Amino acid sequence: MKKLYLFLFVFIIGLCAGCASTKSVKAYSGNDRSADQIATVIVPASVEVRHANDMKLPRVTTLLMEKQYTIATLPGAQEWSVRYYAPLAGGYSPTRPPR
Repeated sequence: MKKLYLFLFVFIIGLCAGCASTKSVKAYSGNDRSADQIATVIVPASVEVRHANDMKLPRVTTLLMEKQYTIATLPGAQEWSVRYYAPLAGGYSPTRPPR
């Protein structure tokens, strides 16, 4: 009976993980726009986009359980501030840059 419960638990957790949606961030002001009016940028989870065109973006990388997230922005020239981090990389320290 314990094996059945364990199997059901693992099955439900796997099902929930498969249904998770990709985190999306809106990097423009104003109302939501249709998909044909925006540009979607896929960003790996190891890159944190901090600002897009002087607009501070929310941090999504701290709670992200996926390998990537998307940023919806208006088409055209952009100026972004990004930060790459790899906390498990050798020599990493939050107080000094990696070697």
